Amino acid sequence: MGRSTTAKLKISHTDFQNTCEKAFFAGVDFHKRLSVITLGGQEGNILSQHKLMNDEGEIKKFFLQYGPLVCAIENCRGIEWFVEIVKECGCEVRVANTFAVKQIAQTAKKTDKIDSKILMELVARNYLPTVYQPTRNERILREKLRWRTRLMRSRTQFKNVAHATNVGQRAQRCEGEFSAGSKVPAGAKWLVDRAT
Repeated sequence: MGRSTTAKLKISHTDFQNTCEKAFFAGVDFHKRLSVITLGGQEGNILSQHKLMNDEGEIKKFFLQYGPLVCAIENCRGIEWFVEIVKECGCEVRVANTFAVKQIAQTAKKTDKIDSKILMELVARNYLPTVYQPTRNERILREKLRWRTRLMRSRTQFKNVAHATNVGQRAQRCEGEFSAGSKVPAGAKWLVDRAT
């Protein structure tokens, strides 16, 4: 990559007080390739902000460096692996309810730095609205269910196309033709016989 994957964002020194103070809280604005992290002190004051590439090694190195933190991250698709790594580093992770956070902290300007700052401040004040964090097994079952639902929708869509094609060709309906309780091979054989 050439340059360091962990780089401090350009922020004026007036934003921070007691930069050598120990971090207790972290707000994480997660994205596909990188995350912006705001570290906060015991009172919820901003200590520093960092831009971190979403690489497992860099994430572990960063969170182990600052010790156990209470971290807040917004709920979005794809955060599961990130949350697991941060938990392995001894941090407590609270997943925020995105809709409720927007209702609480409405800002005219929306940037990654501001989002991570808001999350850190909410978790520091114990005012972060959270969502349920499913276990690994629950996530696997949910993913299987989503995939099965997608397959069932596709199957129904293809059946509907076959019916529409038959109607368009004024074909007579076959007994048991792709109906819900029927065997597909009989309907498929009927289609092949009609096509020849």
